[in-house]
Amino acid sequence: MRWIAVYMYTFVLLASLCPAGSTVFAQAVIKGTVIDRENRMPVDAATVQLTRGNASLPINYTLTDGEGVFTLPQPRQTDSLFVSVSILGYQGQRKAVQAGQPLLFELEPQVFNLKEVEIRPGRVWGRQDTINYDVTQFLSPKDQSIKDVLLKLPGIDIDDLGKISYNGKDISHFYVEGLDLTNGKYKQISENLRADAV
Repeated sequence: MRWIAVYMYTFVLLASLCPAGSTVFAQAVIKGTVIDRENRMPVDAATVQLTRGNASLPINYTLTDGEGVFTLPQPRQTDSLFVSVSILGYQGQRKAVQAGQPLLFELEPQVFNLKEVEIRPGRVWGRQDTINYDVTQFLSPKDQSIKDVLLKLPGIDIDDLGKISYNGKDISHFYVEGLDLTNGKYKQISENLRADAV
């Protein structure tokens, strides 16, 4: 009988210290699932944000797993909590958090058109043993001849005799508008071709 009394006393003591039961041992969480409304399949890697009221900065965030499930720790202040879900290709959704109730987001697919995209090459690009420079990217109003522009190109050097080299190696061809008009004798062109003619 004595051990029953000790057991009961211990149980009452623990119960008084832990009025919320198991909340001391397990943190409260907000759980939910995100699915595609049309095919009912889970939506993986959707961004889930927890906010308070109309605040734009999230309190916490996570991503859905492969089953479309997410879990967020619930803050102590549970009033005015909202969960927002977004992912490219779907309309975003926002729902209020109801204590102890899992959330279900059924996202509507969203078709959108991309704006026109213009892809431009960089100032320098190459393939195999050919290096190409977009000379117009190096041009300035102070440049008199194409030689002035060539001296700005990375790796390019011109000696006193007009010989052009790249990283210490003589170039083999000098093209103007895609044509090699000099047959390797390019000094006159580099010194006399106006920079703004490029």
